[in-house]
Amino acid sequence: MRCLVTGAGGFLGQHLVRHLVAAGHQVIALDRQGEGVVPGAINLACDIDDGAALKAGVAAGRPELVFHLAAQSFPGRSWDEPAETCHTNVLGTVHLLEAVRASAPSARVVVAGSSSEYAPSADPISEDAPVLPSSPYAVSKLATDQVTHLYAQRYQLAAMRVRPFFLLGPGKTGDVSSDLARGIVAIEQGRAADLAVGNLDAVRDFLDCRDGVAAFIAVAERGAPGTAYNISSGRGHAVRALLDLFKAEARVPVVERVDAARLRPLDEPVKIGDNRRLRALGWAPQIGLAQSVRDILEYWRCK
Repeated sequence: MRCLVTGAGGFLGQHLVRHLVAAGHQVIALDRQGEGVVPGAINLACDIDDGAALKAGVAAGRPELVFHLAAQSFPGRSWDEPAETCHTNVLGTVHLLEAVRASAPSARVVVAGSSSEYAPSADPISEDAPVLPSSPYAVSKLATDQVTHLYAQRYQLAAMRVRPFFLLGPGKTGDVSSDLARGIVAIEQGRAADLAVGNLDAVRDFLDCRDGVAAFIAVAERGAPGTAYNISSGRGHAVRALLDLFKAEARVPVVERVDAARLRPLDEPVKIGDNRRLRALGWAPQIGLAQSVRDILEYWRCK
């Protein structure tokens, strides 16, 4: 099957493209970096801010499945660059949907949103839960979500929306799992005396990126057009429990130290996704959190 992936050079994009290539699909990998992003794919340089280039890429590839992952994906950075974040994430999605409508109108399209769209809740969050974005990034993702839904209704595109919760795994940067792993590796290598941490009481729905990739594909193949799907484990773990798993795998004793700079003023105490709609497609997570932790540590030990 012909597949097109935007943001192919990113953390999740690389995992997704490798999986699709291994499964025997023809994959066009679009990324700002271009050539050589992912071996085995047709790698093309394409910025989603450039509507003409994106339209040309979709026309050349004539994809049957489209995965839209390209975005400015850092909430913290979005406070410094709110206009750029909204421009790239929202207008870039419009560019993609217009390109699909023009050259691949029968393609099935999966557009990545975010769990940050949702309002805080102590209960597992369903796809119909209230929204209340807490950053310019989250606002842009909510707009992206709604634009996708609009195009599915207005133009009958087979476009689905996914809202990943806290995907982790080898290669990710800028999240709590990579911060913990890099800090522990620094202690193991004698470059640090202790581990700086933030709010350890926050409860999050962690899911291995490889299970996330399987969820994207399940939605692409079997999802209902116009529908939103949470990508989550359905279980919450305190960051403290995640830290304990990392400490259990460390090669030296680890002492943590709370760093005030790592405490977020708008941090939600609990965020867990209800994944029943996704499970109804036949998907289920396969990789436990302890395995994710081991793989993340090994990744950073080899860097």
